Amino acid sequence: MCDIKNHVYKAKRALELSKIDQENLRLKVNNWRTNWSENKFFFRPYIQSDGDNIKEQTIELESKHKVERSDIFCGNSGEDDSWYEVLGCSKQCSQTFLYVHQTSWQQRLLERYGSTISLLDATYKTTRYDLALFFLCVRTNVGYMVVAEFITQSEDAEHISEALQQLQLWNPSWKPSFFMTDYSEAELLAIEKCFPGTQVYLCDFHREQAWE
Repeated sequence: MCDIKNHVYKAKRALELSKIDQENLRLKVNNWRTNWSENKFFFRPYIQSDGDNIKEQTIELESKHKVERSDIFCGNSGEDDSWYEVLGCSKQCSQTFLYVHQTSWQQRLLERYGSTISLLDATYKTTRYDLALFFLCVRTNVGYMVVAEFITQSEDAEHISEALQQLQLWNPSWKPSFFMTDYSEAELLAIEKCFPGTQVYLCDFHREQAWE
C-alpha cells in the first residue's frame, strides 16, 4: 500500500500538482477548459472564515510551494489531517464549494429529451469526502443517460437550487414538464424553486419503500 501511495505522490509531483485536492481540481478544471472548450465547467472553491475574517494562513508543502489556507479542500491525501476540517461543520465559511459539469453531447441530449421528464439522482458514500454528488438524467431512445453532474457542499435546498440554476443558464430551453427525484425535501424544494409549475414525482424505489 505504501508503494502505491509513493507512486501516486511521485506522479503528482511530476505533473506539478498540489497535495491539496481542491487545488488539484482547480488545476484540472483549467486544463479541461483549455482542452475541451466546448464543454461547460463551473468551479467555486470552499473558503473558510473565522467570523468576519477569512483565514489567510498557509501551510508549506515544499520549500518553494505554498498553498493558501483559505483554499484548502475538505480532507487531503497527505500525512497531516489535523490541518483539515470537514465541510458542513459548525465553522463559518465565506464561500461554499460548488462544482457543476456538462459536456457538449450531454447538452444535446438534455435539449432533445429533457423537455418531458428529467431525473435528479443523489449518490451516497461514493466519494472520499462528505460531499453531495448529484446526477441529472433523462430518458433517451436507448435508456437513461446522465446529462449533467454537480457536487455541492451541503445537501440542502439552497445549494441544490444554485447548481440547477447554473444548468439553466447553460440550457435556457430546458423546461421539463415533469421531474422525478428521491424522497428528499431539499431536492423537492430546489426543483420547485427553479421550475415553478413542474410536476415532481418520487422514484419507484422510495414510493414502494413507503408502502411497505
